[in-house]
Amino acid sequence: MAADLTAAGRARGGVGLFFAVPTTTLLVARQPLDLAVLYGDWWTAEAGHDAVWAFMRRHGADWLRSRGLTPVREVDYLDVPRGRVVVDSSGNAAAIADARFPPAWREAVAAAFGWSPITVWRRDRHYLTRPRPWPAAPTQVVEVALLPGGAMQVRTDDRAGEVPTGRSGDR
Repeated sequence: MAADLTAAGRARGGVGLFFAVPTTTLLVARQPLDLAVLYGDWWTAEAGHDAVWAFMRRHGADWLRSRGLTPVREVDYLDVPRGRVVVDSSGNAAAIADARFPPAWREAVAAAFGWSPITVWRRDRHYLTRPRPWPAAPTQVVEVALLPGGAMQVRTDDRAGEVPTGRSGDR
């Protein structure tokens, strides 16, 4: 789906990072396209996977378990299947990731970023992890909103409970 790069269209879709957190959670760090930065020919989120992972670690194991998340302290982000959603200067959304993401996970990524479907999945060796068994589809989506100035805010798909915020000092 080509992105609408008008002001209204840029507010709808997003760019950012995603992780397949063991074992059934899709963690999405999403930034509205109107806040994206241009990197070469691609609109992308400024934050990196390491910054989002560090932000999640600061919440602690109890908070993460209470939301059905594997505490990220127990897993290194380099061992987690992950990727990035970007939009080219023509407005086409693409995912750059470990190419082994199953179809239902790809659909969940596309929906979480507001591009349905994302038809371009580019393999990047940077994101390769050890082969692992995949559940058919993610059972939960947890969103980290990437805010201006490096701030981040956590929301879950049920929007229940505490919504901690913080600044990303791990850029």
